[in-house]
Amino acid sequence: MIREKVFKSACVACATLIVAFCMLGGCSREEADASSPKSYMNDKAFIDDLKVLKRATDELRAAHAKLAAEMADMIEAAKKKLKTDDLAKVRAELEKSEKWNSLKDRCEDAATALKESIRKTENVVRKRISK
Repeated sequence: MIREKVFKSACVACATLIVAFCMLGGCSREEADASSPKSYMNDKAFIDDLKVLKRATDELRAAHAKLAAEMADMIEAAKKKLKTDDLAKVRAELEKSEKWNSLKDRCEDAATALKESIRKTENVVRKRISK
């Protein structure tokens, strides 16, 4: 009977010590590593750079979407005019148009600029994370 009480008391004491050790022996409050998310997400200059890059990328994305929508409208108009869904015939008809060719070139340029903007943003993030 006494042994059981001593054993239970010893178990409770051990459990209390383990809990206290876990609570007090946790991570130190040192400054975060420069490559940790906590570090770079609290870096005001980095965040400001990202905002500027995002704004530029969003503008390019909007311009590309506008051109793509205009091209889609021209495709639909050509389908109605030719009364066909055959894309080869529609493409042949559209390629005769100067407006289509100009729009296609501008859309391709916008897509290239958008990809370059995204690549630039990725490089900025990659450099910051690898510090």
